[in-house]
Parts: sequence; C-alpha cells; structure tokens
Amino acid sequence: PLFSPTGMGMIAIPREDAQDRMMQWVCSVNLVSALLLSGVAGSALAPLDVAAMDPADATLGNVFNAVTAANLAITTCNTVFTVYVMFALAGETQSSVLRVVASSGCMVFYEVSTFFVSIMLLIMCSIQMWLRCTGWFKHGSVLIIAVVFCVFVYHFNFIVLSRMFPVNGIHWMKFALGMVPRAMMEAAQRQSVSKIMEAGAVHGEEVVRAAIEGLPELSPD
Repeated sequence: PLFSPTGMGMIAIPREDAQDRMMQWVCSVNLVSALLLSGVAGSALAPLDVAAMDPADATLGNVFNAVTAANLAITTCNTVFTVYVMFALAGETQSSVLRVVASSGCMVFYEVSTFFVSIMLLIMCSIQMWLRCTGWFKHGSVLIIAVVFCVFVYHFNFIVLSRMFPVNGIHWMKFALGMVPRAMMEAAQRQSVSKIMEAGAVHGEEVVRAAIEGLPELSPD
C-alpha cells in the first residue's frame, strides 16, 4: 500500500466501504481513458497523408502519426483492461477486499498512463498548430500549450498536492519532476503514520501489518 498513495489511504476504510472506493478509483481511470480515446480515435483512424505534404513538414507529419498511434494503443488498452479489473473487483467479498486494496499499487500503471496520453495529446495538438498556422501564430499556439501545461503542473504539484495530499504529492513529484520538497516529505510521513494507525484501529494491527508486508493472506476478521 505504501507504493500506491490511493491504496494506502483505502486500507483505513471499513471493509464494507473499501470495495466501493476501489470501484470508484478504477471507474475514474476508465472514464478518463475512454474520454481520451474518443478524442484521439478520429486522428488515429485518419492519419496525415505525409506523402502529400510539403517535404519540409514530412518529419512533423510522421511524428504526429507515430504519437497518435501510440496514444490510441495506450488509451484503448487502458480503457479495456480497467473494465476487466472492474469485472474482477465486483466479485470480491468483504473477507478478501483488503487483500485487493493492499495489492492495489499495480493499478498505478493505469493511472499514470492517463498522464502520458494527455501529454501525447498536447504534442499532437502542438504539431497540428505548427502545421496549420502561419506567421507568429505558429510559434504562439505552441507556446500557449506549453505555458498552460507548465502552469497546471506547477499548481497541481506545489499547491494542490503539497497542501492537500502530501502522500500523493511525493509520488507524483518524484515521477514528474524528480524531486520532493522537504516540507512535503515530512508532511507525507506524518500523514502516513496517521493513516496506518487509523487502519490498525479499524481492522486490527495484525491485519494491517500483513497488508503492509504484502502477505498473500489477510485475516477475514
């Protein structure tokens, strides 16, 4: 659970609520993936005809098609396989759902994939703006996309995560920026201890210890 900040938080939730929370998490990833898929499907199924383009723009056209193909592949797989996860999750019981929660770190793969495909979508948009705009609009459109992305990354990591969700923050900042402010790390450590203590009060210390150590079996009590 310490690998997944979302999973670590859910381990303190009563068994009867944990399954619903897990389902909400997976559904959120699935919904975002489906929306991204709907946005990129048109471009992927009707790629740029690079052979008919100006030779000076051919490289950008090929890059656009390659990024679009990768985006379609990731979003399609993300959407379909998170549906399969929801099918499996629906069959879990209160006696087994904590084991699922404790092992939920593997779901970060699908969560992070939505971040990658979002960046790919911005790259696709930037290439289209460069190819279709003229004059300073060519540079200005790409600059606007880059500035807006940087502003949101800064606000999300240094404002939202730092103040509201430090445990999530240390994971995202290590991944996105390669560094974590000391204050956020200390806040995350305090919050982690608090959540683990709360989980012990809800489920019992032995169950929580088994979950943290990744044991295959958890007490149903």
